[in-house]
Amino acid sequence: MPPGLFRTHLGREGRLQDEVRPLAALVCGLMSEDFDVELVDIGPGSQWIGDPDLHPIADLRSSGRLSLMTSGTSGPPKTLTLTLSERRRPCKSDPDARWLWSYVPGRWASISVLMHVMETEGSMAVASDLSPQALVDCALAQEVTHLALTPSLFRLVLAAGGSRLRDTPVRQVTFGGETTSQSVLDMARDMWPGARITHVLATTEAGDICSASDGLAGYPWERVSRAGGHLASDGELHISGSPTGDLWEMKRGRIFHVGRRYEVINVGGIKISPHTVEDAALQLPGVLEVAAYPVPNALLGQVVGLDVIGTVDVHEVRHHLITRLDKHARPSLIRIVDRIERSAGGKIKRNVK
Repeated sequence: MPPGLFRTHLGREGRLQDEVRPLAALVCGLMSEDFDVELVDIGPGSQWIGDPDLHPIADLRSSGRLSLMTSGTSGPPKTLTLTLSERRRPCKSDPDARWLWSYVPGRWASISVLMHVMETEGSMAVASDLSPQALVDCALAQEVTHLALTPSLFRLVLAAGGSRLRDTPVRQVTFGGETTSQSVLDMARDMWPGARITHVLATTEAGDICSASDGLAGYPWERVSRAGGHLASDGELHISGSPTGDLWEMKRGRIFHVGRRYEVINVGGIKISPHTVEDAALQLPGVLEVAAYPVPNALLGQVVGLDVIGTVDVHEVRHHLITRLDKHARPSLIRIVDRIERSAGGKIKRNVK
């Protein structure tokens, strides 16, 4: 493992460091095809670092392959075998880069960031855990220069740190793992005016497909197409012939995420994107996190439900959305909650309520 790869916050050790360090050793070995790392059996019931979703392949002739569990975006989660050497990309050396670790270890997002940090000879700042406050404390103590995180975690981190994060020397922010709205991009630009703000389109199956750093939501279709992208007649994105389960719409040469196929809300035959509802709600001051989902309705089939975390009440949210959403997209059910359910990979679960 490269010397000086990790910077733990004030020497505090925690479960997160216990998981990240061996993962980094494994990834480093598989990238270089140097198998001086201990791999475990992937037979029934085997686990690695306590996580049943990540099983290194034990065959030393595997040429850097790794088995990961997909997120379930395109259907039930399945085991996928990756060859890390094929996903390596040439990068400029940047030894002064200090990245904040903010992804669940063992998912493609975390491995992708690790590979990039190793390629550029940078270092990782690892907090004691992934709570927003721990991440803020670590970012400040280690003076991180690079952030890679989901948009929803970014909002929580801002709420936990507020103006203090403006003092960090951040020069790169990379969003991934879920849809990045224009409001999130604008918030990041306001926090760090001189930083490069990037959002990445990626899947476990295909790796990093496309990125955009022009400050605009959505992705230029030309880049997605070059990566093997094709939009089916119903709007589902296919990559190199494989369906992703995600629906997109084309506007002015860019594609914008509508939602996962099973998440789109059908209100009396009108399809509502949960992201449209969530983006509108997140513009209300005091709202930290939201999740829109379908609610069964005897007359319309489904109506929109919305869970909200923040210092607001139901009346404020409802009044805010009246002029910002079409009638069918306005939530019939609004709940103020303490937590929003997420998958093991950190993605919001928009289940039928």
